[in-house]
Formats: sequence, C-alpha cells, structure tokens
Amino acid sequence: MLKILITMLINTARDAEYFASLGLNCLRLPFNYRHFEDDMNPRVLKESGFKHLDRVVDLCAKHK
Repeated sequence: MLKILITMLINTARDAEYFASLGLNCLRLPFNYRHFEDDMNPRVLKESGFKHLDRVVDLCAKHK
C-alpha cells in the first residue's frame, strides 16, 4: 500500500513542480523499512526501495 501512496503523492515532474510552487523545501515521504528490507530475508537490502526514493529525490531536485 505504501508504494501506491508514494506514486500518488509524487508521481510526475508536475507533482514536484506543484510542491515547489508552494514554497516547500521539505517533504515527508511515506517510506518504511518494508521498502528496503523483507521480513523473510532480513539484512538484505531491496534495490526497488532505493529506486523509488532516488526517483522522487531526482524529480524534486529539478524543481528546487
């Protein structure tokens, strides 16, 4: 469910542009450990969580 929230909150460059237009310089992203680690495979990082985080950071960086 959290992946859907991330996609809905910041899905496109237009979303990032909107947040920047509000003068925001800080966003709270709905991530938790499950995006980066699986309970059935502890201490093994999941690349997909980092890809989502990197995508959002890149989108926001373009509209600072």
